[in-house]
Amino acid sequence: MRHYQRTLLHQLAQTWEGHRRVLDIGGGDGTIAQAMHDHFGCEVVSIDVVDRFATGLTIETAIYDGIHLRFEDDAFDAITFNNVLHHVPVASRPSLIRECQRVCCGTIYVKDHLPIGALDHLRLFCLDVIGNLPHGGMVKASYLSEQDWHALFSDYERTALPHGGYRTGVFAVIFPDRLETFMKFRVHCSTEVPLVTCVPLSFTFADPGGSISIVNWFA
Repeated sequence: MRHYQRTLLHQLAQTWEGHRRVLDIGGGDGTIAQAMHDHFGCEVVSIDVVDRFATGLTIETAIYDGIHLRFEDDAFDAITFNNVLHHVPVASRPSLIRECQRVCCGTIYVKDHLPIGALDHLRLFCLDVIGNLPHGGMVKASYLSEQDWHALFSDYERTALPHGGYRTGVFAVIFPDRLETFMKFRVHCSTEVPLVTCVPLSFTFADPGGSISIVNWFA
């Protein structure tokens, strides 16, 4: 597991609400979804528009069309988007979020980007090429502004979450943390799923390549 992914999970753990059943949209190889299942103690379903899922996953995975979520109403109490929504076509985003609201009575966690100006857009494009192209991930993107985020999640209560430390060395200078955003959106439902408090202090990760690393994020 890469430093970026470990940092993302660390920050997700700090605000996690102890969800029981989670939908991870745009899960890529499924590494992050598998880690949520293993260490947050929840059931996770990871979906993506192409099958790039790693072998050896124990979570449920599925392919979807980028908009329609083939699950029952209120099937989940949380959804995660980890660097995904900027890859969703602009015209498809409102429909996808409406589908999220249908299948999830609870919280949506979004880790994404917030560019300011043309240079930031170029930086983020370079990041997508560096981070996604070698792994067969999507590069085409349309990054959201502050106004775009507000409009897309207008029905949700929004909380900005602490984040940072995604890169080190020269990469931290070229691609500063201000390019990142981490948010939590919540809909107040008439019937809500009971939550279980479960935040681990240390995790053991097994990555798709078979190597194992111990990460104590709170030491």
